[in-house]
Amino acid sequence: MTQPKDEQDWLDAALADLKETAPPSEAFLARLTAEALAVQPAAPGALPARAEPPKVSVLRQVLDVLGGWGGVGGLAMATCAGLAVGLANPVGLEDTMNTVLNWSIGGATAGDTFGGSAFGWDLEEG
Repeated sequence: MTQPKDEQDWLDAALADLKETAPPSEAFLARLTAEALAVQPAAPGALPARAEPPKVSVLRQVLDVLGGWGGVGGLAMATCAGLAVGLANPVGLEDTMNTVLNWSIGGATAGDTFGGSAFGWDLEEG
């Protein structure tokens, strides 16, 4: 960023004056250091030993990851609902999926790729 010429002249003059002044005396620097050390807090002694963290079981860790018992209950409910829908094999579900989601990939419909035939459950005896 550029500054006007008069501001640069003022700064150059101030720095030239500082260059001509003598450095601070050794007595002043010693007194300044002593005052700074007097104000500075003392270093702590030896650090206390860290307490061992409490042992946490694997079940508790898994529950924490899943969100506690509420999360596990939600997962169990979703599993039961998915299993019930999968085993009941609703008749209109494949047609509804085709209509709502408009799945048709290369002539295959949702029933061909995602229905009971995906796992071979549509095979019957005889």
